[in-house]
Amino acid sequence: MITTATSSPKSLIIDPAYLNTEKIIKSFYVEDVTEDLNKLYVAFNLVAQNYSRFSSSNINFQEIYQELCDDPYHTLGLSRTLLLNGYNPNTNRVETLGTVRIVLGSFQPKNSTLPPLEAMQLISPLEGWDNFRFENFNANEAVELSRFATTFECNQGISKKIKLSHLVAKSLLTKAINFSIQKYQRKQIWAIMPRYVVKVITTKETQFSPVPYMTLNFQKHANLFQKYDKYWLHSHPWFYKITLGKVEVRANASEC
Repeated sequence: MITTATSSPKSLIIDPAYLNTEKIIKSFYVEDVTEDLNKLYVAFNLVAQNYSRFSSSNINFQEIYQELCDDPYHTLGLSRTLLLNGYNPNTNRVETLGTVRIVLGSFQPKNSTLPPLEAMQLISPLEGWDNFRFENFNANEAVELSRFATTFECNQGISKKIKLSHLVAKSLLTKAINFSIQKYQRKQIWAIMPRYVVKVITTKETQFSPVPYMTLNFQKHANLFQKYDKYWLHSHPWFYKITLGKVEVRANASEC
C-alpha cells in the first residue's frame, strides 16, 4: 500500500507572518529517507501522484510505484531518495514538500547488468555511451538526479500565489547537488529534464549544459515512453550536465 504524501514530519507551528520567501527557503531541509520505510513510501507516493499526470492512459499509483520507485536501482541499493521538508503557508506547519532521487553511478554491484546511470538505458548520444566524452563525462564519477516531485499543496492557496512549488524544485536541485558532493564526493551531476523544468529550477548558482545530440532508445523502451507519453513524447526532455556556477541554459534546436 502507498501511504499519503501529506504527512508532516514536524508539528512545529510557525507564525503566519512567516511568509517572506527568503525565510521560507531557509526553513527547507532535506533528509535521506532511503532506509526509513514510512518516509520512503511518502516519497514514492509523491512520485506516483506527479507522474500519473504524464500519462494519457489511466494508470494506477501502484503500477507507477512498482515501475518508477521500487525498481532495480532502488532495490539493489544504487540510489538514494531525499525528502524536502519546509514551511507550508497554507497549513502554517513544517511539512513534506517534495522529493528527488539520486542514482549513484559509481556504486554498481559486481555482475550487475544495469548501466551506471538510468539515463544510459533510456537514451543514447550520437557517438554511443562508450565514446561519449561531452563535458568529460565519466559514469563512474557521476550521479543522476530524477523523480523530482512536489506536493499538490504547493500549488494551492497562498502557496500557489508565492510559487512555492518553484521554490521547492529549486531547493531540491541545489540540495541534491550538495548532498551528492558532500556525502559521495561526486561532482558530475546529470539529469534528463524537459526544458520548461530547466527554466523553472535554474538559479544563480546552477548551469545546465545540454548534450549536443540524443535519441530515445525507443526499440527497447517503447512501452515506457508511450505509457508516460506526456513526458517522453510531448515535453521534449533532454540530457543535461548540471554544475554550480553562472546560470546558462543553452537550447538545442532539436529541443524546440
